[in-house]
Amino acid sequence: MFIFWDNSNIHISGLEVMKLREPEQPHELFRTNFNNLFDLVRNNRTVDAAYLSGSIPPPSNQLWDHIKGLGINVQLLNRTADGTEQESVDMSLQTMMFRTAIDNISSPSTIAVL
Repeated sequence: MFIFWDNSNIHISGLEVMKLREPEQPHELFRTNFNNLFDLVRNNRTVDAAYLSGSIPPPSNQLWDHIKGLGINVQLLNRTADGTEQESVDMSLQTMMFRTAIDNISSPSTIAVL
């Protein structure tokens, strides 16, 4: 099993759900429980490799170190000057998916995209 994780898309979707379900709460309080999400996707299966692409910030390496500690390969990309995310996050995941598919063409496996 291979996992490809776009952290920004997960975070933005979580913020939107929080706004709908708990509109009285500050949506900035939303946090992703990386351990639980990773466990849910793995579903007790062996993970051959997991890749996460995200953008800087957060400025703290603590979050990224935690994710790396789960065995996830982390690729961080800079944001644009106006603070928005570049399309390079999507492109980096697409490149990782393509390389993984080519490298494992003779041994079919499951791919999960978050």
